[in-house]
Amino acid sequence: VDGAVARRMGRASEFGGALDMELDALTVLLLSALAFWLGRAGPWVLTAGLLRYGALIAGALHPAFRRPLDARPARRVVAGLAVGGLSLCLATPLAGWPSTVLAAAVVGLLLHSFGRDALVQWRQA
Repeated sequence: VDGAVARRMGRASEFGGALDMELDALTVLLLSALAFWLGRAGPWVLTAGLLRYGALIAGALHPAFRRPLDARPARRVVAGLAVGGLSLCLATPLAGWPSTVLAAAVVGLLLHSFGRDALVQWRQA
């Protein structure tokens, strides 16, 4: 919401966008850790929280993954769905298999998004 307001008011900045992305990544990491810790999903759910940091490591190891990506609104949608989906996993009424299925969908969505971006960066190298 804050990014949409900033863009609408003409106050969006590169720094603000980067800060928003990093805060989203940290939120997903914390929510995935909570989902695992509370038994709502297996250890594989931590993949959702670690993808951003894996991408940073990949960039440190190979120049192809340091290339900037074009602005794509779908990334904002994926981040919102990840935060929303993992938040729902923590809701008591969804304990059991519904939270596991929801967490798996979030992990799959993030793997697809990060994988697509990595493939684009690799092909541009």
